[in-house]
Amino acid sequence: AGEKITAIVQSMYNFYTKDKSASQAKLLRSALKFWIQQGVPGVHPALASYLQTSKSPKPRSPTEIQNTTPDERPFTIAQVRSMLSDIDSLYAKGTFDPQDNLLWRLIISEAMRPTQMELLQFGDVAMVRDAQGKVSDANVLVPFVKQRGTPARDYMVSYPVSEPVARALDEHLTHLAAHFDG
Repeated sequence: AGEKITAIVQSMYNFYTKDKSASQAKLLRSALKFWIQQGVPGVHPALASYLQTSKSPKPRSPTEIQNTTPDERPFTIAQVRSMLSDIDSLYAKGTFDPQDNLLWRLIISEAMRPTQMELLQFGDVAMVRDAQGKVSDANVLVPFVKQRGTPARDYMVSYPVSEPVARALDEHLTHLAAHFDG
């Protein structure tokens, strides 16, 4: 029999996390950092230092996943850019109204599922404006769908959308306000 393991060292941590997703690595990081805060023995000082000073891995965005996983997104990045150009053209010609523009941008740019979009509400959107009042960004609380036994709106995640989608959101909300106020 081998020796007992008395401490988790950085090479063990690296071995475990090299093939894990960012969320799995973050879960382990959180557990180990909690142990460190509680003074639980078993985390090597070099690993403890690394965990305290390094950044947590960033999970891939839905767009990145769908752009790199062929079975998730059947279009290439060039095809997506071409479709977005077509959407811009249709919107500029007036064929698409602000709602059509937003719908297609959310589906293509942000890779939102139709079921997620269907569950969105006005309060789920937070617009960010610069000093001149121009839209610079937007965050959307997105409901997570396909969770067995959990209503999607019970689990919302804040998602920063791209700047073109933020503008489309702003135009859509302005369009709706004008439509329902007048």
